[in-house]
Amino acid sequence: PQLPKTFAVVALVTGILSLLVPFIWLALGPVAVIFGALGLNGVKEGRMAGKGMAKAGIVLGIISVVYGVIVFAMLFH
Repeated sequence: PQLPKTFAVVALVTGILSLLVPFIWLALGPVAVIFGALGLNGVKEGRMAGKGMAKAGIVLGIISVVYGVIVFAMLFH
């Protein structure tokens, strides 16, 4: 049987959206990181698949949050 990839897919999609849609960086970035961490935990326990997608979601989420913080710092400085 195939293992579910739900958390990994959600992490990847929210990570991509967090970079593409302006001014939701700080909202979707942490969501991508959280779901990516849940996905990696599921992979580690053998309950889920999608390790690469989960890692990509985490990386995109972190980049999104850092970018959002930089933009807001520049806007409100």
